[in-house]
Amino acid sequence: MRSVLRYLPIELCKFPIHFLTAILAPNARQSEDSVKSAYTWAPVCRYEILSIAVSPESLNGMLVLCSLTLERPLRYNDAVKVNLAQFRTVLFDLDGTLVETHIDFAEMRRGVRDIVMRYIKEENGIREDMDILQTIVSASNFLEMQGEHNMAVSLKKEADGFMEQMENSQCANPTIIPLARELLMELKSRRVNVCVVTRNNRNMALRLMAQCNLQYDLLLAREDIPHPKPHPDHLLRGIHLSGGDPSSSCMVGDHWMDISAGKKAGIPTVGLLKGRPKSYFQSEAPHYFVEDIKALFEGLDWNR
Repeated sequence: MRSVLRYLPIELCKFPIHFLTAILAPNARQSEDSVKSAYTWAPVCRYEILSIAVSPESLNGMLVLCSLTLERPLRYNDAVKVNLAQFRTVLFDLDGTLVETHIDFAEMRRGVRDIVMRYIKEENGIREDMDILQTIVSASNFLEMQGEHNMAVSLKKEADGFMEQMENSQCANPTIIPLARELLMELKSRRVNVCVVTRNNRNMALRLMAQCNLQYDLLLAREDIPHPKPHPDHLLRGIHLSGGDPSSSCMVGDHWMDISAGKKAGIPTVGLLKGRPKSYFQSEAPHYFVEDIKALFEGLDWNR
């Protein structure tokens, strides 16, 4: 399918190209080269962009597309096959990647923020876009800088306790992802180091792995490292302790934090779509998309 849009304000374009507004701000003046460089690399776009040009003129104060050539839609079933057996170390996220739990992260986020606000009356450095662990760290650091060491320790202890309580109650009945057990067993039989890197607490993560009978070489939970995902140290520490090397490692996950950590660590990343469009990973596009763990199992080289 090929279509060309001419002289249409971005807001009037009927194609799913909402991602344009993320980079092209109203009234901005962008050269054709800068626009092309911003989009031709982006694998998360709903359409492959073959060419794009922006008019230097504006209409009613809005940026106007001069032309946009679209190729066929990029659907999730266009994902490639990935052979994980080619790597020496494969790092896996846990929740949502190997097992399904029932953690209400929105509720956890609200609860942690309520705790933080009891210790910090003003939102000093606590942004709305911070993830749960970032919120705790930022609040604790702020209290430390104010000379309130005991309050910082108390805040962290209370927030950690709240998260663990939620994890214990909402992870009681995990469901193993189809073929996750078989994939890990096969990788280990091929001498591939299997490392699980999770933001869950360690006791819960170990319990989930045992309940689902998942084999692994190393597990690093949030309290095992100073900086958990999306910080790359979480992955780099796992690679080092597994006896591997970043040049022969890969990260597999279902969330943008997994992909961000992997890319910052300088290793290939695999994003699990699980029925979602590629635009789900718009904030952090992985190197490879696959539909699910089953696709990774089937992607192993069975003709070796």
